[in-house]
Amino acid sequence: MAAVWCVFSFAIIMLAIPSDGYMSYCLSKNPDCWPLDSSFSAFTKSLDGAMVSPSDGIYKNVSLLMNTRYTRRPYFVVMAESLGDVQKTVVFARKHQIRLSIMVSGHDYIGRSAADDSILINLSRMQSVNVKKMVSYKNYNGPAAVVGIGNRWARVYQELSKYGYVIVGGSSPTVAMGGYMTGGGHSPMVRMFGLAVDNVLEFTIVLADGRVAKVLEGKTEFTDVNGKVTVVKENDLFWAVRGGGGGVFGVLTSITYKIHPELPNYVRYVCLYPWHSDSMGFIGDSVLLNYFSNIRNLPRNWGGYLLFNGHNLKPRGVNFMGTLLFSLLYSGDSYTHAMETIKPFWEFHREWSLSIVPGAECRITNYTNFWEYEKTIDDTHYGDQYISNVLLTNQSLDSPIELTKVFSKQLLPGGRRSQGGVISCTSCLIGGKSEDFHDDSASVNPNLRHGWSSMSCGVGWDKSTLKYRNYFLSQIDGWQTEVHTRFGKNVYYNEPPYDLVYWKMAYWKDNYAKLLEIKLKYDPELMFRCHHCVGSDLTPNDGKPIVG
Repeated sequence: MAAVWCVFSFAIIMLAIPSDGYMSYCLSKNPDCWPLDSSFSAFTKSLDGAMVSPSDGIYKNVSLLMNTRYTRRPYFVVMAESLGDVQKTVVFARKHQIRLSIMVSGHDYIGRSAADDSILINLSRMQSVNVKKMVSYKNYNGPAAVVGIGNRWARVYQELSKYGYVIVGGSSPTVAMGGYMTGGGHSPMVRMFGLAVDNVLEFTIVLADGRVAKVLEGKTEFTDVNGKVTVVKENDLFWAVRGGGGGVFGVLTSITYKIHPELPNYVRYVCLYPWHSDSMGFIGDSVLLNYFSNIRNLPRNWGGYLLFNGHNLKPRGVNFMGTLLFSLLYSGDSYTHAMETIKPFWEFHREWSLSIVPGAECRITNYTNFWEYEKTIDDTHYGDQYISNVLLTNQSLDSPIELTKVFSKQLLPGGRRSQGGVISCTSCLIGGKSEDFHDDSASVNPNLRHGWSSMSCGVGWDKSTLKYRNYFLSQIDGWQTEVHTRFGKNVYYNEPPYDLVYWKMAYWKDNYAKLLEIKLKYDPELMFRCHHCVGSDLTPNDGKPIVG
């Protein structure tokens, strides 16, 4: 590790810390604290990667957030290519009290992965994938993959398929693994193999003081900036990072995951129904009720999604309002078992489906491996949007009629059958194998394990619909108020609303106090900060992003 510092070496100096003990960021307009050009030049020359400024052509692409509503202007972007780049950047930022932000794919819905006037560490070039057929850890012996933090899930799935393995990862192919895992990580495979955090064996993270921590269950190896190694037997970082959120405890550079042998069958059930059409009338409630009445009976092999909305559409001149799209995936040994267990859905009024829309007819497809399935998944689109989420408990399925009424009313405001709604929802199946892991094994909200669905609903707009933005926001706020009142204030960290008041309890239940204690142990000056992250309640006056 000492070799990292042969070109660009400096000691960590004492900082001017305010009376509350937390770092006051230096802004670029303040010449009293902002680094000289010569300091930036020396720092840039020390990097394996490049430094990108706002005047460079690629600046927008390497700092763009998926949710363009939250526009950020980092002072510059470090395109990190090595662990050394990350370590140098953290130490440089700390020395000069410059805010750090961390990004790979920019998929965070509330803009946590970038900040104005910050040094943004873009990790997207750190894309190593190393497959190991046998590793040995405290509670695991088997195959694993050591994956660079800059990988998107599509690339990881493709690489592992070459070796006959599958991994628990995100459904969106361009999502990166850092923020995904640190928020918990649900997946079409979660009911079969557990959450992403349940499959983590080890990770490497650069801490606020520049130390590199190699973290695994029950043990952490620290290497300081001078190469001195210290090993301690403790579990706090291993617990906190797996669920406590990205960019909070340090900068992740790699993760070692359990991987699983490919299964013989990946059977996908897809069917698209209308809520209402001219020819069939209003059928949405019946379709949704059938789903809520039967979903708890599906075996763990089945995971996937229900996507629904109340939009008015007219494909090929046929007028219908709203859609319900079922996209469920069976991962297992038996195609026969898949077909037997999907019957309550497959045999439910297929004649109602929107077969007139090309590719929308109900169908069953059996894929040879998970990557073949994943290649068919549409990616997330960039644009202005606002979302909310609720983790639905198993108890909510005790009243499927009530559950149906709530979502039907919110998608079609006021119960107006002739007027479509603006909200779109995605229900991801959770539970299954993840329930087998103890609630204290990681810092995620226990309801992400024990619920049956992570339900995210949102609205989006562009220039043509900008004038309706306030109406759109009022609709999603109304949805959030009702579902949190009826079904509990539990929210998936990776898909939250920006304005959530009770965020600490919603994300982590009773885990927040312990998370904060660990945060202050490793980052006592709160160098790493983001919106509604661990410790952000201690610095409420941090600047807000420009909201469009």
